[in-house]
Amino acid sequence: MKEKIKEIISNMSVGQKKYETNRGKKKGFKKLEQWIEHKLLGEEKKKELNRIDEERQIWKQYKNLTISAIDYKTGKKIKVSPDKVEGIPDEYKKSPYFNVNYYLRNPNYVEGVSTKTSKEMMEWFFKSLENKTLDDFQDNGKPPHSNPAVYLYITWSLLLDKENSDNLGYNHDPVKWFNELEYLIKDNGLFWYLVHSVWCISSKQLNPKEMFQRYGRDKVSLEDRQKYLSHDEIFVNEVEKRITGEDDEKNSESVSPLGMLSFINSKYKSITRKGHKFIKVYRTFTIKENERIRGKDYYTQLGGANWNFSTSRYSATLVKSPINTYHYKKYSGRNEKDALKRMVRVGLINKSQRNHITHKSGYLNVIAEYIIKVSDILFATNRMGEEEVVVNPKNARLIKYRFLDEYDFLASRLANAQLSRIRELMVDGKGISKNLILNADSYFDLTRCVIENRAKDDPNFIKNRLEGRTDFSELNGQDLESLSKLKLSAVKIAKLIISHKEPSKNAFSSFLLWTMDDGKDYELEVSKSSDIDIPKFGKTVKFIEVEEEEEKEVA
Repeated sequence: MKEKIKEIISNMSVGQKKYETNRGKKKGFKKLEQWIEHKLLGEEKKKELNRIDEERQIWKQYKNLTISAIDYKTGKKIKVSPDKVEGIPDEYKKSPYFNVNYYLRNPNYVEGVSTKTSKEMMEWFFKSLENKTLDDFQDNGKPPHSNPAVYLYITWSLLLDKENSDNLGYNHDPVKWFNELEYLIKDNGLFWYLVHSVWCISSKQLNPKEMFQRYGRDKVSLEDRQKYLSHDEIFVNEVEKRITGEDDEKNSESVSPLGMLSFINSKYKSITRKGHKFIKVYRTFTIKENERIRGKDYYTQLGGANWNFSTSRYSATLVKSPINTYHYKKYSGRNEKDALKRMVRVGLINKSQRNHITHKSGYLNVIAEYIIKVSDILFATNRMGEEEVVVNPKNARLIKYRFLDEYDFLASRLANAQLSRIRELMVDGKGISKNLILNADSYFDLTRCVIENRAKDDPNFIKNRLEGRTDFSELNGQDLESLSKLKLSAVKIAKLIISHKEPSKNAFSSFLLWTMDDGKDYELEVSKSSDIDIPKFGKTVKFIEVEEEEEKEVA
C-alpha cells in the first residue's frame, strides 16, 4: 500500500498535489498520503462490494414452482405453472434455490479470492430447504450435477468450509452462523443431518438445549436420528466410486452413526433396570483449582458439565492434555514462560494455544464416569474418532471422577500410537478411522502400568519425555516382563468393529487378545487366514473367538 501511494503521488503534477491536499484537509486528513490511502481503501471496498454483488447473482437463484390442477377436459391431475393461474400470490410462484454451480462451474470463482462462505449464503441455503425433507435428497444414481444427495453433501461441505479445515484450524464462523440460523430448518431429518458436521467442528459455539428441543427435534426416535446422521455415509462411497472409478471403502471416514448405535446397544456392557438400558460413559473437562465439581445432589455435576461424553475412557483421555506449566516446574524447574515455549517446541501445543489460560498453572483436568440411559442419548458419532455420545448433562449421573496426571498423558499417547499400528494391520494400512476398538480401555490401563513402572525405574523418565529428549511410542519385552509381575491373565486388548457399506449390517470381528499367562506367553490375534508379524511384540499371532456377553438384569 505504501509503495502504491508513493507511486501515485510521484506521478502527480504540482497543481494536482495542491488540489488533492486541499481536498484531503476538507475531509479531515492532515497529510496527502493519508488522503490517498483513504481513497484507495474506498476504491478497494467498492470493488469488493461489486464482486460480492456479482457473486450473489450466481448463487442466489430462484426455481419456478408448479402447482397441481385438474384438467377440466380429461379430469386428470396435471402440473401447471402458477403464472397461468389467476389469484396466486407471487411468493408461491417461485422458491429460493442455492446454486452450487457457483463453486463447481463458475469460471470466475477463484479460490482464496471469491467468497467461500458467508452468513448470507448459509441463510439462503436454509431458505431453499424450507419446503424440503431429507427424503428429497436421496441418491438417484445420476451424475453429481443432477444427483440430489450429492448436491446436499457438496453444498453443505463447501458452506462449512471443510475443505480447508484440519484438526488444529477449523473455520468456526459457519458454526456461529448455524447457531443463529438453525431455526430456519423446519424438517427434523434435515436438521439432524446438517447438525452432525457442525457439532463435530465446534459444539462449544452451539446452544444445544434450545436447538435440540426446537420443533420437537428431540422427540424423533434415536434410531431415526442416527439414520438421518448417516445419510451421506450411506451413499457417498458409491457416488465416489461412480465419479472416480475407484472403491474408496477402506478410506471411509468412520463407523457410521447407525453402526455406533448398534455398537452401543449390542457390544457394551449394559445394565437394565425397570425396563431401561443404562451404560457407562466418560468425560474429560478442565476446572480451576478448588472449583466444586459435584452439585448439591451427589450425582449431579456443577463444574465442568457439558453435553459431550464418550463410551471409552481411553478416547476421553485423548481429548484433554493434562500437561501444563505446573509439570514443567515440577520436573524441569522451568518458569511459566519457558515452559510454554518448550510445550510449543515439543509439539504439546501450537503457538496459537500458548496464551490459553488452561495451559498454565492453576487448572486441573478431570476424567469422570457417568451412568446414562441409552434412551437419553441425543445422537452418537465416531466421526472424530472419539466414540462420542451427546447427552443433556442433567440426564447424566456422575458416579466418580479423578484428576488426570502426567502418567495419563504419556499412557494415552503411547496407547494411541500402538493401537493405530494394530488398526493399520487389521485393515491393510487403510481406513483407520472407520474402526472402533472395543477394549482400548483395557489396553490403556496396561499402558499406564508400563508408564508408572518406567518412572519408578528411571527418575528422569517423565522429565525426558516432557523435554522431548526421548521418544516413547512402543512396548518392549522389558515392559511386558514388568507387567507380568502384576499377575494379569487373558487381558482383552482390542476388538475391531468394521462397518460395511450398509451401516445397519455391521460385522463384528473376533477379539484381539494379548494373553499374559504369568509372563510366560504373549499372543496377539489378528487374522484367521494369515499370520501377521508385529515386530514390536515379537510373538506368534493367532485368532481367538470369544462369545458375546449376555445383558444383565438388575433389580
